[in-house]
Amino acid sequence: MDETVPAKAATIERIEPPSWWIETKHPHITLLVTGTGLTRVRVASSHPNVRVRNVRVTPGGRYLFVDISISRKATAGRYRFTVQTPLGLRTDFAFDLASTPATRIAPLAPNDALYHLMPDRFSDGNTSNNQPKGAESLYNPNRPRHFHGGDLRGIEQKLGYLKDLGVTAIWMTPIYKNAAFADPNRLYSGEPVIDYHLYGAVDFYTIDPHLGTHADLLALMKAAHRLGLKVLQDQVCNHTGPFHPWTKNPPTPTWLNPQRDNTWQLLDAVSPAASSAMRDGVLRGWFAGFLPDINQDDADCATYLIQNAMWWVGTFGFDSIRQDTIAYVSATFWKQWSHALHKEFPGITLLGEVLDGNAALVSRYQKGQKGFGSVDAGFDTLFDFPSYFALHNI
Repeated sequence: MDETVPAKAATIERIEPPSWWIETKHPHITLLVTGTGLTRVRVASSHPNVRVRNVRVTPGGRYLFVDISISRKATAGRYRFTVQTPLGLRTDFAFDLASTPATRIAPLAPNDALYHLMPDRFSDGNTSNNQPKGAESLYNPNRPRHFHGGDLRGIEQKLGYLKDLGVTAIWMTPIYKNAAFADPNRLYSGEPVIDYHLYGAVDFYTIDPHLGTHADLLALMKAAHRLGLKVLQDQVCNHTGPFHPWTKNPPTPTWLNPQRDNTWQLLDAVSPAASSAMRDGVLRGWFAGFLPDINQDDADCATYLIQNAMWWVGTFGFDSIRQDTIAYVSATFWKQWSHALHKEFPGITLLGEVLDGNAALVSRYQKGQKGFGSVDAGFDTLFDFPSYFALHNI
């Protein structure tokens, strides 16, 4: 028997994205299937209105890319796909289609009063999720770098308070699932570094259990929108957390950039005078030296990130996206990303962060401004850090 042929059926652990919607302007999407024994498998759809277009198995049989086509005749519901090994052994997985994307209110406006909050530090509305399984020791309100119990229900319970303050839009720090344990080798003032701020994702499709569930987020979004409050999602395409499964077994060999410290020289990313090595020092350097840098030049990875951004907006109805550390990612990728989001969700506001006081550099990412490299990054607006630094230095 050929040893490369699995002797048992493949196992399916997760599908990303886990769902989509039929009223989409992107009817051709790519599923990232994670499992075991996926070597040389075939994938077939159970329904003619959701078809398999292309299947690519990665070395080792851990990941599978499945391109699917959603017909205009497709209806909302659950669709099943069969995964068959060369020996005829079968398993299947499900993929859900909603009828329409979740409802948003409106784009951000100049007169919006934006309230920035960190969910873990805001309000504890559900004490039962303070110590999720595997992370019990990370909760301690008396220690500054531990989890303090704030969650999505707590935010929902305080929406009236925020409304009374005059707030019209809420910006939460990331809600992605983060590591369930601390790295004992990372200390700050003698304390373990715990990513309670959730900028070190280990799962881009799951809400961190300290904050609640997908149902909690849906309830928060509906309650906020009933009050006329817009909600921004904080997304991170530049890097992942050091404990993400990708760090040990990425979906493709080029999914992550090799470990190297970032040079932090943002002008090198856009200057025509910068060498390729200088640009790589910014665009391919690991953030803070330990956060793995995602390689958006990998076509499958770029597709994954773009679909992930659309999935959060389409599933929960975020009115805007605040994108983290955009200057450390090529404008070519942002052009693809912003175009896809604007196409799928007309009127959505894409807000970019470029932490720099150089107005020419920051404005380079504004929609309509091609700047260095002649690539329109497509962001609707940027944080005005040039004014911040000017005022701070008075």
